[in-house]
Amino acid sequence: MLSRTTSWALRPLFEANHCWAMRRGEESLRLELQRRRAQTAVERDAVPPPPPPVRRARDVADALVGMLRSRRAGPAPRIATP
Repeated sequence: MLSRTTSWALRPLFEANHCWAMRRGEESLRLELQRRRAQTAVERDAVPPPPPPVRRARDVADALVGMLRSRRAGPAPRIATP
């Protein structure tokens, strides 16, 4: 009952969360591919670390603000990986 009455209001939040999580995952995968494709240890060390997990309440609040801002900006542009 509660899900039927609140789903219309929560849908944008869940959609924004999904898009944000997918972008973070894509960023992590891109970095991991760069790390694995590196020919030398110097190239591998030049790849930045993946984004850390969100664990603190402050991180969650920042993530929510980022989700809402990115939702207004539209979909993220596709970047081809080498």
